[in-house]
Amino acid sequence: MLINKYTYCFLIILMLAMGTMAQSVLKDSIIELNEFLIKADRLNEFSYGSKVQNAESSLIKQYKTQNLSDLIRSESSVYIKSYGPGNLATSSIRGASANQTAIIFNGFNINSPMNGISDLSLIPVCFFDDMQIQYGGSGTLWGSGAIGGSIHLNNQPVFNKGIKISAGSSIESFNSLRHNLDILLSGQKWVSVLRTFRLTAENDFPFYNTALSDTPLLNQTNSEIEQSGLIFENYFKLNEKQNLELILWYQKNQRNIPPNMLQVEEKANQDDESLRLTTEWKRSFSKTDIFIRSAFFNENILYEDKTNNILSLSTSSTLICETETKIRTGKDQLLNLGLNNTYISAKADAYNGSPDQNRISLFSLYRFSLLNKKLESVIFIRNCSM
Repeated sequence: MLINKYTYCFLIILMLAMGTMAQSVLKDSIIELNEFLIKADRLNEFSYGSKVQNAESSLIKQYKTQNLSDLIRSESSVYIKSYGPGNLATSSIRGASANQTAIIFNGFNINSPMNGISDLSLIPVCFFDDMQIQYGGSGTLWGSGAIGGSIHLNNQPVFNKGIKISAGSSIESFNSLRHNLDILLSGQKWVSVLRTFRLTAENDFPFYNTALSDTPLLNQTNSEIEQSGLIFENYFKLNEKQNLELILWYQKNQRNIPPNMLQVEEKANQDDESLRLTTEWKRSFSKTDIFIRSAFFNENILYEDKTNNILSLSTSSTLICETETKIRTGKDQLLNLGLNNTYISAKADAYNGSPDQNRISLFSLYRFSLLNKKLESVIFIRNCSM
């Protein structure tokens, strides 16, 4: 009993001593953190009065083996219209249609120029670091196609991280296999990130066919999917006032299209292939930031229906060039001036020729605060000509 008392006293003294040592070390030590580059885009700087929902990196990690429609459906109030596992999934914000919701990837609208929508089932969560949803009209910020709201997918580079490799896999029902691999090379003045993923699924789930008289229990047929892709990010600190980023995103998706409840057999399939290239250069001055960015998107959709002898190829290309200047005109005041030029061309069997469109947009935004930030206002002006 006496030994136990001495033991308890010794442990208490030891814990107090360790706590004192820890406090002294923390007080006199400098902890160096990895440099984290935060992009101050128009959403964060000029979204006063709008509801913006943020998905933190910890939440992104939970859905890393899922697609964007799974994340939005589970973690937001946005309505996701889905045609089943592996099939088309679109979003609706505040009752607006899918082509009235802009999908913004690092500042660029990636909605298809042919139908104005993005298939969220084809966007893997593992390809971006954070997500933001802006509710309500934001056409002055991002142009046409953002009447209902916008969904923002961003990548944030971290410098001085060294080498980091991470991988993940998931096995789900109906022979669904998902794999992803991330490789990070991070130095003092540059960062390179390679992210890859692969998904295969049979989607042979059972269902009651209520369209038939006896309502039989059947298994879904011709519903297999296969997706794979990579995104390669490069960030450079040219000097203390200049940054450069280059991003390549390539993805290929193959999926069979299941029959409807009245069809006996269906042999239709669709192949989607996309290539996205983006670049941005930033130059900072004492009160001014200048951005020059550009992007090239190419999309191919091949639809084949052997039952009805249909073979259709649709292609589209988008070239975006944009320059933007942000001027800090005073305390709690920011002026944003920009010019955007978007050229779109498309080709499909249903089109006569190869239609194209060249769209030039001028925009200006002014943010100011009054009464010690009790009143914050933003003035938007945007003019678009074709």
